[in-house]
Amino acid sequence: MPINLPHYYDRFDATDHYERHLFRAGNVLQAAELNEVQSASMHRLQRVTDALFKEGDVLSGADIIVDLYSGATTITGGALYLRGAVRGVPAGALTVPTTGQVTVGVYLTETVITEVEDPNLRDPAISFRNYQDPGAARLQITGVWGYEGDGQTGDFYPVYHIEDGLLIGKTPPPQVDAVAQAIARYDRQSAGGYYVSAGMMVSRLADGAQGEQVYSMAAGVARVGGEEIVRQHARRVVYATQPTTRAVVNESHPASGGTETVASYFTPLHTATAVSVVRQATTVITHGVSGSLDEVVDGGVVRTSVTAIVSITLANAPFTEYVAGQDYQLTASRVDWSLAGAEPGAGESYTLVYQYRDTYVPEAWTTTGVTVSGAVPGTEILLSYAWALPRFDLICLDMLGEIRVVTGIAATRQPRIPPVPSGMLGVAVLDQRWDERFRLINNAPRMVPMNELNYLGRRIDTLFALVAEERLALDLTQRDLPAKKGVFADPFRDEDFRDQGLVQTAAILAGDLTLGVAATVFEQTLAAPGLLTPTDATAVIDQPLRTGSMLVNPYDSFAPLPGTATLAPAQDFWVVNNTTWTSGITREFEGADYVNDPFRRREMLIKFGKITGKETEEELIALGYLVVRTETYTRSETEVVSSAAGSVQTLRPIWITFTLTGFGPGEILQTVTFDGLSVTPQAL
Repeated sequence: MPINLPHYYDRFDATDHYERHLFRAGNVLQAAELNEVQSASMHRLQRVTDALFKEGDVLSGADIIVDLYSGATTITGGALYLRGAVRGVPAGALTVPTTGQVTVGVYLTETVITEVEDPNLRDPAISFRNYQDPGAARLQITGVWGYEGDGQTGDFYPVYHIEDGLLIGKTPPPQVDAVAQAIARYDRQSAGGYYVSAGMMVSRLADGAQGEQVYSMAAGVARVGGEEIVRQHARRVVYATQPTTRAVVNESHPASGGTETVASYFTPLHTATAVSVVRQATTVITHGVSGSLDEVVDGGVVRTSVTAIVSITLANAPFTEYVAGQDYQLTASRVDWSLAGAEPGAGESYTLVYQYRDTYVPEAWTTTGVTVSGAVPGTEILLSYAWALPRFDLICLDMLGEIRVVTGIAATRQPRIPPVPSGMLGVAVLDQRWDERFRLINNAPRMVPMNELNYLGRRIDTLFALVAEERLALDLTQRDLPAKKGVFADPFRDEDFRDQGLVQTAAILAGDLTLGVAATVFEQTLAAPGLLTPTDATAVIDQPLRTGSMLVNPYDSFAPLPGTATLAPAQDFWVVNNTTWTSGITREFEGADYVNDPFRRREMLIKFGKITGKETEEELIALGYLVVRTETYTRSETEVVSSAAGSVQTLRPIWITFTLTGFGPGEILQTVTFDGLSVTPQAL
């Protein structure tokens, strides 16, 4: 900011690359040179401090508290790095908006103070000729708290970010930007720089009044691009999403009559645009001149969508029923009497039973179909609707800690999860199916603590030990050949036992031998987008061969079925916890660790029949056993208490209700026993 002060000169320009002022004897010392020395020193110092801190870094204090409902914000005094220097900012109180994003920071104002504003700046040297004469002025810089756009004057420097009344976490002071950048660079190189350290779980809440999807992200700590993001409060996310739809026009369904639910071929149905059904009605028409065409008028409305005439009879006696195709025909939704048969007299009224197509916009529908009533059985129902296409959306965190929702690309089938944008951390995936099939997947990469890594390491060691024992147990099976005594057996686990030199037309699938499928890829280009209907289905993979079958009991000859007994409860789920362990005490009396002690292990192998004890060291090594030739070793043991589940030997006494049904006429129960105990039944 330029300083407007009479007789003030400062010629400092960083592009001149002047390193020092070289004062020479006999030359006048200029006031401008003194100003240039100050400006050069401040510029040099700021270039160093800018490498350590960035604008708005909090070094101490400056704690902020925001009231979520009223927006009342209180900030304590603190020290912040602003404009190349650590500046003290006093405490402040302000009211911020509770909706949207707000940036809270410091407004810096510059004021030039002379001896007019502050008389203490006059020369205080007593007994000198320049006593109380004016000297240099002062540049005063003050800072006050505010938020961006509140109308205050001065240069604004952002410090905190608030979103919907919630503070977006920031690293607590002191903040040294150079150190933070070094940590972020190391974190990106070692751990990738994008992961959640704690919390940040996303859950779905009830939808908004306008159909918006509402989510809640829990408080936690994460790193985005190596930068630490601290969220001290849970954050509500309102996502006003709309599905991508595909129009389906005149989808045909057969009508069964009455009130029926027409299920759409494609679900979920987003909007039902039109339903067209064939209805049947009866009306009385006055005939015109002989051979004329009578308009079909029903209730004052001319029907222009008549599809068929059911019958025509005279309204007055004598009763007469006219024959279609002989007396009349349907022409352009009108009754045509131009045929050579009989017809009513001019001005005579007759009763017309006809069918017409009614197209309307339904008022309500579900995600699976539309309810239709009044359609003529056997006619065609045409359904037009908008089909909501599935897609995947992402909930992400950017490098400022703000929540961003990335909308994916919809597809008719098997949509793909969109990639996480650069500089963001993917926290959750929204499987948008637009019905009850919606899924929320928390898939953020999470930091694994050391204790969990150690636990996984111990489990891997245990798994390796189990695999080693299993290999020893299955060694005989692996050595056994599939062919024995002229009989060949193949378990159909893989292709090991098949003849690779012959053409194989069969395939092994999930332990079964089945016919193979040969695939041929065809490329087809459509002139314009189209929609396949069930009538356009073409067989792509066809298997005409089928396994034959025959009836086991072709004459349906069955013996009478016995009665049925139903128990309630049928099973007793009783859990017994047993924490009595004797293994540790037994090992104490043994006096040796038979797992790590090679001599004790040899004794146990002999005891369980693994070896005879007469094998040489070379034979034991060939069998896969470890041979230790020294008796001096160091042993350490860590025992972890575990739990186990087993079957209960005896059942607890409970009440059991049973029902006996399925007895025919004349079958009278004489005695009923349950587990040898007599029971008195009660008739239903």
